Amino acid sequence: MRSGRACSTCPARPRPWRACRIRLWQAAEHLHTAYHAAPQRVTGRLPSREACRARLPEGAPDLTVCQRHLATATRVRRDHTPADLRDPFTGLTRH
Repeated sequence: MRSGRACSTCPARPRPWRACRIRLWQAAEHLHTAYHAAPQRVTGRLPSREACRARLPEGAPDLTVCQRHLATATRVRRDHTPADLRDPFTGLTRH
């Protein structure tokens, strides 16, 4: 019997809060993608995803953007099912 949770360590959350958390993560994914698509303010070059994965971007706020994104992505993927994360982000969620 399924308990309604994606993992045994996270408490059960009402559906609206769960959906809200997923939508916020999806918006953060878009923000992180936009960050990597924009030129760096100092050099004018695009930041590399390899530097992001290696946690090597130059200084704040660049380092903070990637570190927070990686930490949050790990937690969200642990707490939610892949089907939850594939839902399209429409901006409108009805329950």
